[in-house]
Amino acid sequence: MKKFFLVLLFASFLTGCAVSFGPGEGTDKLADASQQSLQSEFAVGVASRDDVASKLGAPDSKTTAGSFEIWTYRYVRRAAVALVVVATPVGTTKTATFYFDDKTGLLKRVDFESHHG
Repeated sequence: MKKFFLVLLFASFLTGCAVSFGPGEGTDKLADASQQSLQSEFAVGVASRDDVASKLGAPDSKTTAGSFEIWTYRYVRRAAVALVVVATPVGTTKTATFYFDDKTGLLKRVDFESHHG
């Protein structure tokens, strides 16, 4: 058993690994964003649609639900980790969703999601 682990350890040194990052896609300003940074930059009840658009640009999508206009921004950074001949996709996906009062245009809520892997 000990010999098996030594062979496995030696083989892992020989295989190597490579990481390849592609360019980010979507709203680049979300690359370093977090729930806290978005909430401090865009104050609920104070920030307007114009404030968000001037800092983040046009949203990737706009929808309406009840009395809310919902803007969604996305950022994706893809990467691949290659071990010998097997490549495993990894990366980061970030989504920021802004809920505005449809009548006043003021921000009512900000949701942020970040996924790695």
